[in-house]
Amino acid sequence: MGFFKTLAENYKQAKEMKARAEFLDALKALNAELGAANNELEEFKRLREEHEKTSKLVRQESYEVLLKQRDLSLTTPVGDTLVHLTVDMGTADQITELCAQGANVNAQNYLGNTPLHMAFALNNLPAAKALLNAGADPDIKNKFGKSAYDLADDNNVPKTFFIGQ
Repeated sequence: MGFFKTLAENYKQAKEMKARAEFLDALKALNAELGAANNELEEFKRLREEHEKTSKLVRQESYEVLLKQRDLSLTTPVGDTLVHLTVDMGTADQITELCAQGANVNAQNYLGNTPLHMAFALNNLPAAKALLNAGADPDIKNKFGKSAYDLADDNNVPKTFFIGQ
């Protein structure tokens, strides 16, 4: 009986060793797959960053062409005006110039956002100040029921920002 018991234990140990070896092989394969996936992820991140840089350059160049044309009636497919675009890509001085030329500071895009909504959403306080000085209405609500005041509050803009406006 001792012989069969030893044989059974040896068989059990061999089976466990085989299972461990298979498990280790599976871990090695998984590790290799994870390494390949990580390499693909890094390549994807690199390509995405490259795309974003290129896209930003194209947008900036397109914006600069539009700004030179000074077409105040221009709207993008989503309803953004040249003033909306200037809040994102321009300067407060450019906003002031556009407003002096008659740009509508209270124009709403398809979401109901005015340039002032955008300025506070982007935390672009110089743009917000220029818009307020040009007569932008901070009480206009977008399609989500948010006013520019609400967005300013969401972005922790101090209430004192509005004093004198």
